[in-house]
Amino acid sequence: MRILAIDADEYYHRSLKEALEPHHQLRLAATVRAAKLALQEFEPEAVITELLLPDQTGYDFLESLFNRSGANNLLTIVFTRIDNLEDIAAVLALGVNHYLVKGRDRVADLNNLLLTLQTNAL
Repeated sequence: MRILAIDADEYYHRSLKEALEPHHQLRLAATVRAAKLALQEFEPEAVITELLLPDQTGYDFLESLFNRSGANNLLTIVFTRIDNLEDIAAVLALGVNHYLVKGRDRVADLNNLLLTLQTNAL
């Protein structure tokens, strides 16, 4: 699976790379600007994003993502530090498929979710 992961934290870049690259093609972006370029070049099947990003909110990024043509088939997962029910509800209402909270959920949980979804799609 081709996955684009957007997170400004270098720790999560390393963790995601270590966990996901053995099973998936991974492209990492630290900003929304870099993510938008990667969307065009890499054409991911899944997007994983933090909501707290340096150049734009993850919510705004997701809103623009869902307004793109072809985004309906894109698997979207939020993996964030935000654990507020209002924020969770707002993001899920946009059409996000899964919402995981850093600290409560681990990168291994994210990888297991991806592997399960990939297996179920076969």
